[in-house]
Amino acid sequence: MKIEYVALLTNSTWSLVPKPINKHIIGCKWIYKLKLKVDGSIDRFKAHLVAKGFNQTYEKEVYMVQLPGFINHSKPDFFYKLHKALYGLKQAPLCWQGSFLHLSQTKYMQNLLTHAGLADCKPITTPMTNSHTLSVSYGSLLGDPSQYRSIGATSFGLSFHSSFDLQLTIYADVDWVGCPDDQAKYKALANVVSKLQWIQHLLQELFISSFSPPILLYDNLSATFLTTNPIFHSRVKHVELDCHFVQEKVLNKTLVVQRIPSCDQIVDVLTKALPIQQFLNLRSKLTILAIPMSLRGC
Repeated sequence: MKIEYVALLTNSTWSLVPKPINKHIIGCKWIYKLKLKVDGSIDRFKAHLVAKGFNQTYEKEVYMVQLPGFINHSKPDFFYKLHKALYGLKQAPLCWQGSFLHLSQTKYMQNLLTHAGLADCKPITTPMTNSHTLSVSYGSLLGDPSQYRSIGATSFGLSFHSSFDLQLTIYADVDWVGCPDDQAKYKALANVVSKLQWIQHLLQELFISSFSPPILLYDNLSATFLTTNPIFHSRVKHVELDCHFVQEKVLNKTLVVQRIPSCDQIVDVLTKALPIQQFLNLRSKLTILAIPMSLRGC
């Protein structure tokens, strides 16, 4: 616990202030976990501080009681005014919004291009021309595709903006073992929902929860319709179990499935050769943006 406490202090997670007037104050608790070695034996005990955010109200500031076991004896009636997020908070306070994090690997990408002999090549707008049609029966397979997969852009990065919106949104556009018919789409949809369920369990372990059910955006009309239609016809009898799995979540209001036009399907930017304007539009929706001038040269 002491290691966690010192880390929180070092990170300026809070400041100790007198009891605020007419402000809601949340509680906190310690969560303990075992850290295991490779052979399964106990390595050490690990403690995490968790805010009791289930009764948090939406205010510009968040106040919390002092940590159990680490109460300041000279100021026992004081409280923490939070400046950073903690596990268990429903949302970040409004006063924390507006900041952003930009991640890029310019130096790393330049080294990869140099290693591939492409350092002096001119950049192109899209990774693939949409006039070509890919086929498994045409062309030669790369002996080692790792180099091709590792090459990327040197002047772009991922931008993360702080937000109190914890809505989980999933874009899905997949086939089942390469089969294009609707029945394969049903199985693919169930596969996506299964992965979504794993992500939700992971977020729960991190004490991150959302107020509303996740939204799954799918560009196949018949598959989307089947998630709310309890009547199965003969064409889909053999995938009835997969459909029931998705339908149950939709009917229980733990999942929302909506159709999205193909032109707005974000995952297409990762799987298809697109026209330039559509590629640029979808890339921006992924928050893949040019590196800010203030960060150039880093």
